[in-house]
Amino acid sequence: MRIGRRSFSGLIVVAIMAAALAGFSGCRIGYEERRDPCDDVTCSGHGVCGTSMEGEELCLCDEGYVSYGFECLWWDRDPLCAWESCSGHGKCVYRDSQLICLCDHGYHNPPEEVIGCLPDALPCEGEVDGTPCETEPGAFCSVSGVCEEQQCRPDSIPCDDDDPCTTDFCDDVYDACSNIPLPEGGACDDGLFCTVGEVCTDGVCGNSEPRNCLDEDPCTTDTCDEEADTCVNDPDPGCP
Repeated sequence: MRIGRRSFSGLIVVAIMAAALAGFSGCRIGYEERRDPCDDVTCSGHGVCGTSMEGEELCLCDEGYVSYGFECLWWDRDPLCAWESCSGHGKCVYRDSQLICLCDHGYHNPPEEVIGCLPDALPCEGEVDGTPCETEPGAFCSVSGVCEEQQCRPDSIPCDDDDPCTTDFCDDVYDACSNIPLPEGGACDDGLFCTVGEVCTDGVCGNSEPRNCLDEDPCTTDTCDEEADTCVNDPDPGCP
């Protein structure tokens, strides 16, 4: 069949348009594959999705909340997490009807567990007791200490503000300290052995009661020794 010049030109135009559409479709597919990981991420309504210093997408959470993947979980201090310390290296949160420890940088949950935080590396492994160490070498939250039974025992608490009416956290992700005030009437510790029952009132730890050192023995004199951090029950020489 003979094709005229005009018809041939028309076929060329159709072919070019088809190729262009195919290329456009391919670009669209590629665009969809490279969609923003933060699309449709709500961070539980308590934060915004952003990028960490390592280039990873995560939720930047509001005060009082902590990041857990693409969620912002309420840091539940009282009462559910009151007795969970996360081994001193994490934050206790409440999620899906269970307590979870979100461990600090350099620590992880035990195998098949969500409570407790174990160190990723042991800075005192193979060292004798008394050897100086760093709890998390190179990390913002690292503090100095000494080796004891293959563990680095810190000399201080990271980000400690010396205020018994705040809870102190060190954030290795953002290299920052957080000192969160305890609620009014929250339990605190004034640092004295011979007082008990302190609570925070207007940000001040007080309203304590004397420690009960009575041993119910009528032939002893019962006192509290603040310097020795102990109760003393001395025999009463006048007792028959």
